[in-house]
Amino acid sequence: MIETDIATPLASNINANSEPSMTQRKLTASATVAQACRQAVAEIENWSLWAYRSTTGEEWDAQPACFITDYLLAVQCFAFAVYIWLFAATDKGELAWYLMYFMALGISAALGGLLHHVAYEAMRDIAHKQEKHLVKTARIFGVNLSRTTVDHMIDALWRVVLACCILTNFALLSLAASRHLPVYWANSIIALAAVVYAVLVVWASVSMHSVFLFAGFMPVMVFGPIACFMTWNWEWSQSSNELLVYSLKLVGGLIQGLVWAPSKDKFNHNALSHVFLSMAATLMLIHFKLACAHTAMTMWQAQGPDAIY
Repeated sequence: MIETDIATPLASNINANSEPSMTQRKLTASATVAQACRQAVAEIENWSLWAYRSTTGEEWDAQPACFITDYLLAVQCFAFAVYIWLFAATDKGELAWYLMYFMALGISAALGGLLHHVAYEAMRDIAHKQEKHLVKTARIFGVNLSRTTVDHMIDALWRVVLACCILTNFALLSLAASRHLPVYWANSIIALAAVVYAVLVVWASVSMHSVFLFAGFMPVMVFGPIACFMTWNWEWSQSSNELLVYSLKLVGGLIQGLVWAPSKDKFNHNALSHVFLSMAATLMLIHFKLACAHTAMTMWQAQGPDAIY
């Protein structure tokens, strides 16, 4: 009985003395885990230069040159669409395809620029945060949003960008078919292309894979040049101008596919590709003006000067 009475206070003293040490170890372990989490997030965010990593590990381009060139391309395409609609509406058939091309490309560039801009804002904000609870949020255009909300926003923008990019390829293919083929064959090819590209739009919006950009791009790059060569006219430069449009779009697509750029930290492959798309859009407008002039001249030669008025 004496031994038991002595052992009981000793045990209670040992437990009392061990409680602070156990609490301290728990706090130390929690601090270590929090620090490890912060370091892991920092490493993920700095995995590549000018890139935002989503919570699922998806990497999005966040270089300023990328969204600046996207915004400029959008303004250019919308301006061209307004010009064609207001001042150059001569051929209603081809006009629709030109308008579709410029509007789809403009929407794609505008939303693509917004996507990269959101990624840039999120990357820049997270890079300056140290507290554990702040890693879960990002300040986008002055508004604090959760990382999940930012990721959902980027995903939604990317779905629309993919759909609009595929729509530009459909417009370009339809334009080539309506110009170079008889009406029956042109309408048949356009109807078939509409079904195929509609499937591509739905599929791309669900999977969000960039491979669908090239899936919609390749038919145009094959059909367009073949149609140009089949109807080649050495006395007129329309076919050669059209081939230049295809060539510039092909170069822009290769730059994106090969991820090539002279300076990855200043002006990466996406920004450089936007420059070539801008050049192609400019040639598209020139091509439209030449087509209008050629149509007016043909009417004048066939029916006389009063036919164009």
